[in-house]
Amino acid sequence: MTGPVNSTKSEEAKALLARQSDLKNEIELRLGEGGRELLESLSNLSLELEEIHDQALFRAAMRLGTTIAQPRRGPWTPAALR
Repeated sequence: MTGPVNSTKSEEAKALLARQSDLKNEIELRLGEGGRELLESLSNLSLELEEIHDQALFRAAMRLGTTIAQPRRGPWTPAALR
């Protein structure tokens, strides 16, 4: 069952990447000579922001994993979890 789901996701990703490429090309055409440089700068900033986001998600996941891995010394009630 994993195959068709992954295939669908892969097809969605390919379609989105194609649309992204089309949009970038259109932006370059509309902006003229300096359009490519501006678009590359914007893309680089987006990649840096994505990296920061990914690192924050990773750290949060590690904290959660560490918390879950610790043995509980009390009941699993909302009050005890605070």
